[in-house]
Amino acid sequence: MTRIRGAEEYADARAHVGLFLTLTLPSKFHPVKLGSGGRPVRNKKYCGATPRDGQRWLRDKWAKLRTALGHKGVRMYGLRVAEPHHDATPHWHALIWVEDEASAQAVEDKVRHYWLSEDGDERGAAENRVNIKRMVKGGAAGYVAKYIAKSVGHLALAEHQDVVNGQQIAMDFGHTDEWDVREPAAGHQRVDAWASHWGIRQFQTIGMPSVTVWRELRRVSADQLDLFAQEGDRATVRAFSACHRHGEIRADWRIFMEAMGGHALPRKQWHLRTAHRTPEAGQVNKYGEEVKVGRIVGLQPQRGRMCGRWLVSRRIAWAPVVDEVAIATHAAHAADSEAAAGQAQGDGTAAARAALPRAWTGFNNCTARITGELIRAAVPPSCHFKEDWCKPETVAQFRALRAMQSTEAWH
Repeated sequence: MTRIRGAEEYADARAHVGLFLTLTLPSKFHPVKLGSGGRPVRNKKYCGATPRDGQRWLRDKWAKLRTALGHKGVRMYGLRVAEPHHDATPHWHALIWVEDEASAQAVEDKVRHYWLSEDGDERGAAENRVNIKRMVKGGAAGYVAKYIAKSVGHLALAEHQDVVNGQQIAMDFGHTDEWDVREPAAGHQRVDAWASHWGIRQFQTIGMPSVTVWRELRRVSADQLDLFAQEGDRATVRAFSACHRHGEIRADWRIFMEAMGGHALPRKQWHLRTAHRTPEAGQVNKYGEEVKVGRIVGLQPQRGRMCGRWLVSRRIAWAPVVDEVAIATHAAHAADSEAAAGQAQGDGTAAARAALPRAWTGFNNCTARITGELIRAAVPPSCHFKEDWCKPETVAQFRALRAMQSTEAWH
């Protein structure tokens, strides 16, 4: 929401044209359609595609759209959100800005061209597959806020309500009764599960600076900016100031965009980029894959007098302190060397270490004290545990124990 608000202010200051796009899939991607009275019925045109296939179709058309607009010199920026239909088929909402009216018209023409290029003559395709609205100045966040709220929850959006056409946006998030202590709505959890299961990226920015640079710049200490200020690197100093709150003035994405160079630039033309450690020779990750790019340690300008100088954002490097040799020796007594090698876990280097032995307890001590599992593990079953009264094996143990006690007492 901070990025949307900043991009909106950036666009309004330059009189850029805003478009709100709703992009859906052809009918063959929908297993279910809504019949008369809104009742769901099977779709005879369904081709057996999964939501992942639908997402690939949308991505393919979007890539062709961006390529065609790039050849025409159209520079756009904004955000797109992926959402599920009632039958789990994905559709997109895109909030984009372009520099002038001619570019906006080119976007509309190309979107309709590519989205109607496949089964474009089927019933309702021209009316429903593409929906394009022109945004009113100052109302961009309101257009997309409810779609973001559906996907991430609404608790963080209280301060991002917006006004569109002079009216306050009222978003219904499905609150339960005010005395109900349960979660107000779980819709965003279902959407998150849908996106995780099908590997769908819910949010993606277009033509805006890297948010990783923004986050790393917030970690940089202010004393490192003194040298940059002395050398006249105003863009870095301005970007650093935009990322932080100053009293009542909040962090400003618009100023950050301006300091980074603007909008719709190639990656190599942004003012700041992340700086990485040089990986060691033969270093692998936990999956055994070669590490080609080291961990992020800070930022560096790509142009100007301070080009290549680091702004360190991570001064603490975490490293394992347990004796790896002792762990491997201890594990060797518990498992065969080949089996241990099969379960080996990478520790950041090419050498593998043996797996740790299985814990001797199967529960957490804190939880065990609350649930009574700790005493149950030490004391044999007895009539003191109500949950054991109904178990046949426990009853048999009681009867055998009583029979043994009565026999000993008789002797």
